[in-house]
Amino acid sequence: LAEACAQSGQKHCSLAKYVDPGRGIRGLLAELGLIQRWNMFAPDAPTRTLRVSIVGIVALHGRSCTLESNRYWEVCRVAPLWGQDGFPIVHVPVEEVSSWGSLQPPARTKVDFATNRWRKLMENKNNSKAVGAYICQQWRIHRSPREKLLGIWFTRARSTPPQTEEVYKSDFKYWCHAETKDLMMSLPLPSWVTSEKPKYK
Repeated sequence: LAEACAQSGQKHCSLAKYVDPGRGIRGLLAELGLIQRWNMFAPDAPTRTLRVSIVGIVALHGRSCTLESNRYWEVCRVAPLWGQDGFPIVHVPVEEVSSWGSLQPPARTKVDFATNRWRKLMENKNNSKAVGAYICQQWRIHRSPREKLLGIWFTRARSTPPQTEEVYKSDFKYWCHAETKDLMMSLPLPSWVTSEKPKYK
């Protein structure tokens, strides 16, 4: 109601000048997807589905996951970092048999997004890049130095109802260390991803 009053202006709502958050605060709320308008109660039906996948590229202790290694993408381990509950996680096992070269289309999770706030964040590519820095930081805090997270790969899966077949697109790659940038940029895209050139951080 306060937002509607502020939007209406002093002429239509006598409290407008008291509830208007101001241009600076309004811009911040807009970036975070927190400005709620009347159309939130009667939104347009979505025309496409969206879910995301985040994969971490990990170098295990004693494994040479570098560009100098022969077929390095077979050496670099991967870990799924988008959890079953619809938000990023770092407490996942890094399987010895799971390599970049054996990546398969991401399986569906229990829910696509934990909350609508997570959906809003991941829908905006510019904002979702901040998730890369967050995951890198959380990994350093909670994981052993013997498991070094080199970077993160974000993909989006979309479909257009009533069709159920999904199209996978590479969203962007994020490197956790300056020295792993070249490796992250050189990782070949899996065959099930559309050949669209990925963006980088």
